[in-house]
Amino acid sequence: MLVPADSAAGVALPTGVRRKKARGLCGACYMASWRREDLAEHAVQQRPRDDVLDDWLVLRGEGLSLRQAAARLGMSFEAFERAFYRARGDGDERALPPLVSEVRCA
Repeated sequence: MLVPADSAAGVALPTGVRRKKARGLCGACYMASWRREDLAEHAVQQRPRDDVLDDWLVLRGEGLSLRQAAARLGMSFEAFERAFYRARGDGDERALPPLVSEVRCA
């Protein structure tokens, strides 16, 4: 069983559970595939920006934060955050910030 790499970082995982890394492989499987030179057989896991942003609008409406939305979409927070901020930089109107009710004030 694989879990996202950013979930519970630094926390020991139950026996038989590994953190998912690049191409959906755990670190050991990724390195073994790299040594065998067959990484090309494992597709790079990417989602089209349009799909991510359309899903974000729905999840935002449910009141989820960016981190929660990434987890629900099965993406690492870093990948989701990159897609979100690139879309904002490109002026995509769907890259709305989280709802005001969930923004923390200092």
